[in-house]
Amino acid sequence: MNKEIEEKKYLILKDLLGELNTIEKQDLEQWLQAAEENRAFYNEIETIYKNATHPEGIKKEIIEKAWTKLSGKIEGEYPNAFQASRQKENTFFSIWKVAAILIFVISIASGVLYKLYSPLNRPEIVKVESPMGARTRVVLPDGSAVALNSGSQLEYPAKFEKNERRVKLTGEGFFEVTKNHSVPFIVETSKLNVKVYGTKFNICAYNNDPFIETTLISGSVSVTPKMSGKESLLVPGEKARYESLNNQIIISKVDAVSYSAWTEDEFCFDNASFDLVVRKMERRFNMKIILAPELSNKEHFTMTLKSDKIDKVLDILKATTPISYKFKNDTLWITAKR
Repeated sequence: MNKEIEEKKYLILKDLLGELNTIEKQDLEQWLQAAEENRAFYNEIETIYKNATHPEGIKKEIIEKAWTKLSGKIEGEYPNAFQASRQKENTFFSIWKVAAILIFVISIASGVLYKLYSPLNRPEIVKVESPMGARTRVVLPDGSAVALNSGSQLEYPAKFEKNERRVKLTGEGFFEVTKNHSVPFIVETSKLNVKVYGTKFNICAYNNDPFIETTLISGSVSVTPKMSGKESLLVPGEKARYESLNNQIIISKVDAVSYSAWTEDEFCFDNASFDLVVRKMERRFNMKIILAPELSNKEHFTMTLKSDKIDKVLDILKATTPISYKFKNDTLWITAKR
């Protein structure tokens, strides 16, 4: 087999094992769609692989077809390999056919599993957590910089792969990505992937938020929901808001710089609900806040304020909205003013 077939055989077996990443899935799908012969080759490997665990179900024509290919490959490398076997009775020869095919398939699968799970092949994963009430700055192996907001987590390999730079984000992060057009940078969140080549952007993807927001300051990025697989491109000054409940992306023009204001110790709200304001305050000040249900979506805020004291933030909110608040047992209670 030529080099391309060997590579695709490896991808096919990874696919059968359910171990393909997003880039590999796209590569395999494009190859399968390129020619009917490719799809037929995939189906043949899939059939043999599935039957390998149930040899009694292998049909004679499958055995013969697979054996022809396998024996041709082996005879090409070892011309005398089957001289003794040809002198055996047909019954034993058929048994050896099945055995050889199974050994061939299992050896391939074992090779794939070894590549996937070998400790020597497994990259070291670095996990950085930014605790509630704090912010953390991380420099990645390629020189890219990431600022993590309160209650956020970033995972990345100690050494990036040759074909991609992939990190996993939970929470909010501001990225300054080193340009490398031949090795794309991918930020993976729980429900959305963001692909970039070199740019500045902000991602907000907390698990307890009903949406994921990607805001582009410079360069270009694409966002792709895992559920739909549909890619959307952003230009500077745009925000993509993904709502997982309806699997919908809404792209809008915004003051993009304001969405990274948190890196400068600022709160920036653009028609934000009181509920969202409270969640940001909880992360920033590491405090449990109980908001009266009637205030949750009734009030909306558009403002930028800078303060490292929760009392000052509350006083500003109180000056614009009829609310009352009190601290009790390390919890802040906010209610509508009567």
